[in-house]
Amino acid sequence: MTKLERELLKECETIATHDNMRLADVLRDCHRFWCGPGRSMKPRGWATRAAAAARLVARNAVIDGHLEIGSDAALEVENFDRLTTAELTDEVAYLADFQG
Repeated sequence: MTKLERELLKECETIATHDNMRLADVLRDCHRFWCGPGRSMKPRGWATRAAAAARLVARNAVIDGHLEIGSDAALEVENFDRLTTAELTDEVAYLADFQG
């Protein structure tokens, strides 16, 4: 995980805990924010924040998918912390096929 991803994840975890929300929902809201109003707030940094948020959303979906089948994504997926957003999305599709 990059430094920016760790910062966004920590911020989203804090919000989720404080507001009694699911982390996945907060991550999705974060991604929507950086793709929308966040653009005008940080014109030079919104794209990297949106990309980091998208990767965190996909990463969380993989973790949730593995939890549903009783496994640990970090153990089951090779180089889990280094996968790109596209690779994580492919893993989610694979899990959906696996679950039927």
